[in-house]
Amino acid sequence: EKVSRFIEGEDVLSHGKDGLFYLGIIVVVDYENERCLIQFEDSTAHWSLYKDITKLKLPESDDLCVICKSSKSWDTNEIVLCYICEQGYHQDCLQPRIGKEYCEPDSQWECPRCAGHSAMEKEERKKSRESSPRKQRTRPQHQHQSEENNKLVLPYDINCLTWDQGHKSNREQTYCYCG
Repeated sequence: EKVSRFIEGEDVLSHGKDGLFYLGIIVVVDYENERCLIQFEDSTAHWSLYKDITKLKLPESDDLCVICKSSKSWDTNEIVLCYICEQGYHQDCLQPRIGKEYCEPDSQWECPRCAGHSAMEKEERKKSRESSPRKQRTRPQHQHQSEENNKLVLPYDINCLTWDQGHKSNREQTYCYCG
């Protein structure tokens, strides 16, 4: 039985045939062929093999809301993680609002995406997330991180790129402005 390293709704970088990385969101995971259908900002979609997909790494303490893409959390509007896929949602970003009882660390709240899957699919998602770095850490109750900590990490060192005078392209041709 194959377990995917990726889940639907996950933001990833897809390594294109041109050598550039493109930001997209996984819309379908093909476990059997170890590939994902990735949709990009321009609404195009492309199949990418697992080996050509890079997960976006967040600073260890950041949970992002899938809907508003913010990691800010308040007493009255915390980010609640789905216990199956570990995707985060602000309490107020979903209707009906996520109840306060699901803000407890051991609560078992299901996001709308996981609630619509079969028991077998839910179990596969839980198994694929068991090795997640989020599973090994404790969540602070409220996070008020600076904007600097909210940035995503690219799979290369952006400071090592040689830019043209207008800072629009670089000699290495490894950075794109798709996001």
